[in-house]
Formats: sequence, structure tokens, C-alpha cells
Amino acid sequence: MEQNILTNEEQDLVIAFNENQKLREAVRKVLTASIYNKGVIKKENSPAANINWILKYTPAWNEALQKISPAEVGLKVMVAAEALAQLENAFGELCTYTKVVEKPNKPNKAK
Repeated sequence: MEQNILTNEEQDLVIAFNENQKLREAVRKVLTASIYNKGVIKKENSPAANINWILKYTPAWNEALQKISPAEVGLKVMVAAEALAQLENAFGELCTYTKVVEKPNKPNKAK
């Protein structure tokens, strides 16, 4: 993580966040739930494009996409999957963050 983009206070907050494993997992679940969980059709629910994210990319469920090719549908799905992978990677990087402590310059006795 680019550590120089954070103020000292922000660094301390990120470190405190990382130290709380339950909070970290809860935040990760919230950030990814709309993609992971909305792609699941449950027995008690009928499929609907506003619930199942993958359906909104298909012409059968989205009238605006009636004229796009299967390759374009696949590209949209691939882009959504890549966005999720990038989010997971960024979150993983966040969880490895540690504060950089600058060492004070010692006077050079040789001078």
C-alpha cells in the first residue's frame, strides 16, 4: 500500500482496523456481498435481474441488451469478475498495512 498517501492519524486508524479481525471480516463481507450473494438464486426466491447480478448482463433479462452479442455479454461478466478480484486484492493489501516508522538521523561523528 502506498503508505505516503495517509496522514499519521489515518495510518493509526488503518492499523487499528487491521488489529480487529472480526471488524476486517465484517467489512470485507459488506463490500463483496452484492456480487457474491446476489448471484445466488435461493429456493424460496424466483430469479430476478435486480437480485441476481449476472442476469442483468443477459439479453433475456435486460431489454436494453437485446442486440448485443454473446461475446459482449461475456465481456461484461468478465469485467465484473475482474472488478471483484481487484477489490479482493486491494482489501488484502489493506490488511497487510503497517505503519512505517522513520528512524531519526544520527549525527555523523566522523564530520
